[in-house]
Amino acid sequence: MNPPPDLSICIVSYNARAYLRACLDSILENTHRVTCEIILVDNHSEDGSADMLAERYPQVHCIRNQHNDGFARPANRAIAVSRGRHILLLNPDSLVLGDALEQLVRFLDENPAVGIVGPRILNRNGSLQRQCRRSEGRPWDAFCYLTGLSGLFPHDRRFSGYLMSYLDEETLHEVQAVSGACMLVRREVFDQVGVLDERFFAYQEDSDLCYRVRQAGWKVF
Repeated sequence: MNPPPDLSICIVSYNARAYLRACLDSILENTHRVTCEIILVDNHSEDGSADMLAERYPQVHCIRNQHNDGFARPANRAIAVSRGRHILLLNPDSLVLGDALEQLVRFLDENPAVGIVGPRILNRNGSLQRQCRRSEGRPWDAFCYLTGLSGLFPHDRRFSGYLMSYLDEETLHEVQAVSGACMLVRREVFDQVGVLDERFFAYQEDSDLCYRVRQAGWKVF
């Protein structure tokens, strides 16, 4: 049997054909110094996504759902068949720039106390997508975010805790949670704390995972 790849890239997709080609091409064009497999779960798309994958990307392992099962459950299906040392959850509308995935793998390999790492996620205009790092969403943080206090005082940690906008955007930080839009998880983490909680249809399953991981003694960066 071949050794496990360095990286299992797990993508959940629903009617995302317009984005998938660019996403997959960016992975294949920019990821060369780590071995990887790509597993995609299609949530019963009606735009021909799965057929396009079979025709253009035979190297992608495509799992076809019979229903739209949200995010957590399909992601767990992909994780269950993955073989990589590390598992990347990646949204289908993402573009991988340069050696970003190789840097993430290297960071986990060089920092054994870290269970999860997320990258700087950029909007199309190059600005930081602020949701890529955040707190656990405790009541005060959520209140400040939802009422706009965090926007009024973005650099005051008393009010801007949810999106941690008081942190420097260009610097590495230990945080409470990162976004499941692009999240690299050490396989031992899933083995220890379990996979995504399927009671979350979509959204906040990433924060819940990060919370459980930190409770188990791992760090999130």
